[in-house]
Amino acid sequence: MRKAMFKVVWRSFFLQAGWNFERMQNLGFAWSMQPALKEIYPDKNRRLDVLKRHLELFNTHPYMATLLMGCVLKTERESAELRIDAAARVGAIKQAMTGPLAAIGDTLFWATLRPLAALSAAALAWMAPGLGTLAPVMIYLGIFNLPHLTIRFSGLFQGYALGPAVAEYLRKTDTQGVIAAFRLAAMILLGSVLAAFGRFEHIASRAPMPFKDNFLFVGAGLGMLMAMRLKFSVNKLFFGLCLAALSISLMFPNTH
Repeated sequence: MRKAMFKVVWRSFFLQAGWNFERMQNLGFAWSMQPALKEIYPDKNRRLDVLKRHLELFNTHPYMATLLMGCVLKTERESAELRIDAAARVGAIKQAMTGPLAAIGDTLFWATLRPLAALSAAALAWMAPGLGTLAPVMIYLGIFNLPHLTIRFSGLFQGYALGPAVAEYLRKTDTQGVIAAFRLAAMILLGSVLAAFGRFEHIASRAPMPFKDNFLFVGAGLGMLMAMRLKFSVNKLFFGLCLAALSISLMFPNTH
């Protein structure tokens, strides 16, 4: 079964390859589950009936889908061993969990980790231009994909181990705290990068950053951290920093 589970994870990378407007990710979900279902249901006709059942509407965040796949596989296995129909139970689990997993995934990956990775790459390009253009790219890919791949692989096995109890596991896990920490880091970097707005001329020549610009970069990040701790409006901070960065760039142009 372990080998089949790894095949499920591998196939999950293509979850959206068969995306359609009628039932969204249903084709990718059924195709991803097939290697494990083959072991749970050796009888081909029974397995085809189960696969048809999984062609119903399905749509969640693609990186979080393996958690639900593991939960469904555990339910399918228990039902197969007890020789009972899992259709109603599996349908209820999928319906109950797709929404929350989509919300967590969208917030964590699209709204938090992606901007954090981009800002980290920009900060590295600003602070250490001598490392070349490949280093920021690797930082971006690493920050974004390390959590993604960890959740994708561990999610399937965690979901399979817990079964329907995975919903309670998610409730107890402080996902919002993790997301808040990542967002805080992203906002600190945003303050630093905006403070350096319009002062990136040295990157093309890979010249060292002047000391005063280092001070500006770090000071802006600390200022953003203090503002966040004081619960300032994020929108006001963003536009205020844009205006401040533009003003600084015009008043103290880079002389490289």
